[in-house]
Amino acid sequence: MNGITLFPLFQTLEVKFLKMQFNFKLRMKFYHELIALLNAGYSRGEALEVIWRLGTNEGKDTKSTLARIYTDIRLKLQNGLSFGEAIRQWVSHDDYMILDTIEDSDEFATYLARYCKTLETNRKQNNSLAGLLGYPVLLVTMAYGVLAYFSIEIAPELSRLFPIENWQGLAYWVFSIGNFLALILPGVICLAVVVPLITILSFPRWSSDLRYHADKLPIYSVYRSWTGAVFLQSMGCLMSSGLSAMEAIGKIIPNANPYLRDRLEMVRYHMLDGDNLGEALSKTGGSWPDKTVNLSLRIFCQAPDFPKQLLVISENMLEERREILNRNIMMIRSVSFIIVFSTMLVVVGAMYDIQSQITSSY
Repeated sequence: MNGITLFPLFQTLEVKFLKMQFNFKLRMKFYHELIALLNAGYSRGEALEVIWRLGTNEGKDTKSTLARIYTDIRLKLQNGLSFGEAIRQWVSHDDYMILDTIEDSDEFATYLARYCKTLETNRKQNNSLAGLLGYPVLLVTMAYGVLAYFSIEIAPELSRLFPIENWQGLAYWVFSIGNFLALILPGVICLAVVVPLITILSFPRWSSDLRYHADKLPIYSVYRSWTGAVFLQSMGCLMSSGLSAMEAIGKIIPNANPYLRDRLEMVRYHMLDGDNLGEALSKTGGSWPDKTVNLSLRIFCQAPDFPKQLLVISENMLEERREILNRNIMMIRSVSFIIVFSTMLVVVGAMYDIQSQITSSY
């Protein structure tokens, strides 16, 4: 009984573990190999068969990550599933949404190459964000540590010469702050773990009215821009295949996460009232995916090559967002440096103040 109950759980965990191993680098390798074979004249089925043969050493390798994933995809395709459905459990939700969108297009390889470029741009942006934020976090942590260390280690030693209850002015003020920071340290550590986790989990799930305000924050604006870029690429691909904007949105919504679905439902509502895509996006509020882009779309909607313009706009939007983000992070770094420098000055000043109080007490 327990074995039957636990087997699906173990199977689910195994799939999640394999998906984690099928990381960004391996997915890019798979996509680029598929693009290269398609451009060489292979059909998609033939290209996937070649990738499977090479990835499994002609079927002899059945245990490596790529071999197991390629074999699973191949088996599902043989059972009649579409390419998007066959690969769905092994890739991110955004990857699946794009692959499902472009699957029936005659320019599948071209659109997949564009999406790979978008993925790489977003990867650079995320790496840049992590690197740029790491330094300010380190500096603020240092400032926190210096104040806490003063109250935990230095103050007790100085109290042997001059009791803490007799301290006054800057010295007592620094001790009080450091003591408070030391007391709340466990809570701060918990928040440092929980808040980033909740933030990451909220990206695709949080869709209430408050999210429109949160999207103005740098960390949420990154996700807003990314979902917007994926949406515009999907629209460009679908409309290039002959679908209207309304039909394209109708195809995207079923595969969208709660955050994206909420915005697309509002866009569709305004389009049913007769607005074009740019006007509908502008009326949804919250500047999704980007206020400037929405204004441009109101103009480009009139152009005969609008689907191609959507693809170009989506790529440019990520690059522009990356530049804005870098400027904001540089400002945060400067502020954090000032905080650390000021903290060091205050602690040094407190030491001199204590020395003065000890001298005057004798």
